[in-house]
Amino acid sequence: MLFIYLSLIDSEENKDKFETLYLRHRKLMKYIALDILGDEYAAEDAVHNAFLKIIANLDKFSEEDCQENKNLIVIIIRSVSIDMYRKRNREFENTDILDKELTVETDFSVVQVEDILKEIEALPEIYRDVLLLKVEYDFKDRDIAKMLGINVDTVSKRLERARKQLKQQIFKEVHQNEEP
Repeated sequence: MLFIYLSLIDSEENKDKFETLYLRHRKLMKYIALDILGDEYAAEDAVHNAFLKIIANLDKFSEEDCQENKNLIVIIIRSVSIDMYRKRNREFENTDILDKELTVETDFSVVQVEDILKEIEALPEIYRDVLLLKVEYDFKDRDIAKMLGINVDTVSKRLERARKQLKQQIFKEVHQNEEP
């Protein structure tokens, strides 16, 4: 299978980078896909589709083996697997939330970075992944959409919702800590 993927890549440098990613992460990817899909064959399809997305976004991966590469791969395989699960079961998640605008005013200087990271980790995966790709990895919305196989408008909406939930969580945390 590796040979087929490598035939899709032009430069030797990118072939080496992909081969390293493939050999290091294929088992983890299959484990994640199998956990989500619960079917060996579907998991293999998900891993294959994820590798095609990785090839399409190979320039987003760093040369050396690092945690950033692993994080991106986990996000991609999780996204592909969830998408396949939804299509297979014809169940689409209703991600609509109340359209009420919430004004959350808080002094972020009192919130520690570690607390913000904990709050980001507490977000639902659907929002956390998009927010991490945007904030931590500094990807553009269209790149995130391409990587996750979703519409650019969906990326924007998920970012908006992620930020709103994050503000609410931080606001709640700050006010809980202020009470005697």
